[in-house]
Amino acid sequence: RAGGDETGGRRGEGGRGEAGCLAGAERGMVAFGPPGKFVKYVVATRRAEGERIGYVRPITLWPFPYDAVATASEGVARVGVFELCAGQMIDDVRLSIADRAIASIGGISFDDSGFGIAPELTPEKVEKRVMQAMKKVADAQKKGGGA
Repeated sequence: RAGGDETGGRRGEGGRGEAGCLAGAERGMVAFGPPGKFVKYVVATRRAEGERIGYVRPITLWPFPYDAVATASEGVARVGVFELCAGQMIDDVRLSIADRAIASIGGISFDDSGFGIAPELTPEKVEKRVMQAMKKVADAQKKGGGA
């Protein structure tokens, strides 16, 4: 099980977040809400297999924990953002850590109602999407650009 440390401050001082497995991590994942729990599981699984990956899970989105995300992801070269939203959180992550390659991991809802996420929100499918995004970021870095 991935252990996490809570970061951030009290109300009015910025948002709060949880981070884990970032010591020595080359890659980091940022995820909020239910996807954050799945990402935490995927990180623990991949760490057990020797991957150097960690996570940051914002607890509050307003205010967004910019400082907590920036501090927690220091030393991480590649960052993936997994969210059920329409891409709003990736903008906040970019504002937090503009100097790193960042990839969006989205597209898990395949029906027009927006509520058809349950079949796609499984540990195996989340893990697959995380690893695909990290490969995409690594490939973009090799070519000399961001994600």
